[in-house]
Amino acid sequence: MTIENLNKHDCCGCSLCANICIKKCITMQPDAEGFLFPTINKVECTNCGLCYKKCPATKAIETYEFPQYFASAISDKEDLLNSSSGGLFISLAKHILSIGGYVCGCVWDENMRAIHICSNKIEDIYRMMGSKYVQSTIENVLPDVKRYVNNGNIVLFTGTACQIAAIKSLFPNADNLYLIDILCHGVPSPLFFSKYVKYLESKHGGKLINLEFRNKRKLGWGSEHRTYYEIEKNGIIKGYRPFLPAYFCSFFYGTNLRESCYLCKYAGEGRISDITIGDFWGYMEYYGHMFPDGISIASVNTKKGMSLFETIRKDLSFCDKIPKDKGKGTNTNFYHPTHRYSSRDTFYSGIYNSEYKDYIWKIYLDKCTRKQFLTSLYGRFMPECIKKLRHALK
Repeated sequence: MTIENLNKHDCCGCSLCANICIKKCITMQPDAEGFLFPTINKVECTNCGLCYKKCPATKAIETYEFPQYFASAISDKEDLLNSSSGGLFISLAKHILSIGGYVCGCVWDENMRAIHICSNKIEDIYRMMGSKYVQSTIENVLPDVKRYVNNGNIVLFTGTACQIAAIKSLFPNADNLYLIDILCHGVPSPLFFSKYVKYLESKHGGKLINLEFRNKRKLGWGSEHRTYYEIEKNGIIKGYRPFLPAYFCSFFYGTNLRESCYLCKYAGEGRISDITIGDFWGYMEYYGHMFPDGISIASVNTKKGMSLFETIRKDLSFCDKIPKDKGKGTNTNFYHPTHRYSSRDTFYSGIYNSEYKDYIWKIYLDKCTRKQFLTSLYGRFMPECIKKLRHALK
């Protein structure tokens, strides 16, 4: 039995099978929607079954029953502003670097593709900050992680829960490996994202050199309207803040995600990493006041994770333990995957022959988008005093 026997909708595209294949006869190839899936060279394949045996999708989930929830935000103002929520990642990463370790996370490469790298350089760690709303690839970084872990180096790996599952399959009991999953909403197609990049470059006649989906510097943390990108043209860099772009809408409202995301078996209270980090949505109802620069919810799932978390307590301006029954309710992906809307059935139809501009009104006119769009307008333009009154009345 090989990886080809796996139901396609169960495959998360982690590329572990391609890395562990002894014959190197598995490659990751885009499907009709632009998502990567394993393809086997059957001439070279010996049907050893290792790819199927090691695949995270074929295994029962090993979860931890130790979760403790903490609402947290770091003290460093600049790092907090550059983070997606409360800044826990950068604080944890800096600690790992201070003890001679390596950090593995997602960055934009020179062609604005989301890839994982492993580094012990602070400039690379800063590149890992911020949300990249597209499926990243860990295929090329797995050999580096394997080498560092086997050499006894301390490694902090951060990624989606399915990527964490792939790493755990490689290293089921590595004491020098810390695993942090970012509470995941799902991942769009790299092909669709590449069309978005091409559209922005064509629109402005330059090269896209930076893209932030969660920029806080103008509107703060709570608003959805935070996409910010930079275009370089003739040596001049200019920044832009579009109003709720269609790409963000289709991701945020869940109409363009990988099929496995809607069935995610890791989107539950039982976690597979040492620490899970996400946005603390619903904080207003819990605390009754604003955190304009962001606040994270951290599910500390293992004793090893708690030991790591304790090392950064001194770096936190706010840290509050949340009761277990309340903690999992701070973010919906703690207890269920993103809902799949019927518009997902045809979202990627003919994508290889389409341009991003062909999707803009298709996304905005989608029934799901229209409903959520009105909610986002409330969040963007309603005065804070009215929001506070609404929460108080609840």
